[in-house]
Amino acid sequence: MIAAIHQPNFCPWFPFFYKMAMADKFIILNNVQFEKNGYQNRFKYKDKWVTKSIMNDSMHTKIIDKKYATGRSLNDLNMSWINVIKDTLEIDTEIVFSQYNEPCSPTERLIHEIKLAGCDTYLTNPDAKNKYLDENIMNYNGIDVKYCKVPAHLNKHTFEILEEFGIDGAIKQLKGLNEKSTSVLQLSK
Repeated sequence: MIAAIHQPNFCPWFPFFYKMAMADKFIILNNVQFEKNGYQNRFKYKDKWVTKSIMNDSMHTKIIDKKYATGRSLNDLNMSWINVIKDTLEIDTEIVFSQYNEPCSPTERLIHEIKLAGCDTYLTNPDAKNKYLDENIMNYNGIDVKYCKVPAHLNKHTFEILEEFGIDGAIKQLKGLNEKSTSVLQLSK
């Protein structure tokens, strides 16, 4: 089974959902540190940043603890957007939440999360191997790594894709991915 892992971004861009559509299980890594100026509370749409203010609370650093200025949980609101867009795009991938909280390296954390989800293949973007992923350790632990390269014309924010293609057209862009294992192999390494 194929697992993909991502933080619960605020109104994620289309490649987030493209990767989700290719996975059997999409693991939401919601117990990570909040990234100031990251995508957990903002997104870029047509070269403009859309930011949702968060409460200035230095005591809470994990994303699951953060609150928007309105008092609503950052994690809850982001997951609401993710689920609405997932349903709109007719993606049937199961979403599971991260379960591993022990200190370890990023690759070790991925291994634990993937195994806890009952998967044996990790789907990620090609940049991962240069940033945080040690493919040799993954393979040694029985996890195959596949790389998802999103076509350039789909490398935009989800709202831009919906504007450009409409809902039916955006769904069509993902329909070819329903044969998950075939699609992954075509886009790997």
